[in-house]
Amino acid sequence: MLKKDFNKQSIDDSEIVKQIKAEFEDFSRKRKKYIKFGFVSILVIPFILMILMFSLESKIICLVLWVSAIIIISSVIIAIEYTDFKYKKLLGISQTPKEDDEDKDDIDNRDNEYSKKGDNI
Repeated sequence: MLKKDFNKQSIDDSEIVKQIKAEFEDFSRKRKKYIKFGFVSILVIPFILMILMFSLESKIICLVLWVSAIIIISSVIIAIEYTDFKYKKLLGISQTPKEDDEDKDDIDNRDNEYSKKGDNI
């Protein structure tokens, strides 16, 4: 009976992995559009608010909206990038080869520093 439950659990796990991969593929297709829209928004919305600031009497409100818009849009872009990172980490997708080489170089440099410190002691 326990063996049956374990097999059922592993089937459910594989279905979950398939579902996560499908969500990641869907997210990856939409990610570039989201980032592009975010950067366009960072340029357009504050520009519109700046024009309003010079044409309206309530300059403080426009300035606060301007700064808030930049912060909110930047936060959304960061959340999109973090979601992409989280999916890649969850699925075990490696970084680009260039980033892998940089990570290896950093590790080698740290190892060399530790060995030099050990020699001095």
